[in-house]
Amino acid sequence: ELLQRAFQPILSLASGTVVGHEAFSRFATEPVRPPDRWFAEAKRVGLGAELQALAIERILAVATQAGLPGGTFLSLNVSPRYLAHPAVAAALARADPTTLVVEITEEEAVNDYVALRQAVAPYLERGVRFAVDDAGAGFASMRHVTELGPAFVKLDAYLVRGMSSRQ
Repeated sequence: ELLQRAFQPILSLASGTVVGHEAFSRFATEPVRPPDRWFAEAKRVGLGAELQALAIERILAVATQAGLPGGTFLSLNVSPRYLAHPAVAAALARADPTTLVVEITEEEAVNDYVALRQAVAPYLERGVRFAVDDAGAGFASMRHVTELGPAFVKLDAYLVRGMSSRQ
């Protein structure tokens, strides 16, 4: 229970309605630090894929039990490094592919887009959609967008903050 789940609604700008939910992991343990630090520590000790798979399994268990509202999707963050890892693939296989959006995270560089496209292909064949998370931040460059052709591009908040007040 130290690995907590949180869900944030995703709204359509056009209709103002909830179209999906993004799932996050939070850690209820000491030392208190942001989730990316816990995931980085797991990677450092060789357990990054296992922690990512566990987080996905926990999120899916809660989402399945609660049930997604009709016509909505569930969005999960996955490191490009672990997308093809058997533990992560097995965890993602538990989700309904028609309601799943996998967000490729921005924390690390992608050095081999051919390999990443190969990792993405089996998911696409099952009907999973992809998003580039936080485009414009970290390593989520426009190259991610052009190389992956995702269903969604999520812009980093920095790029849109204050747009309504700009001339």
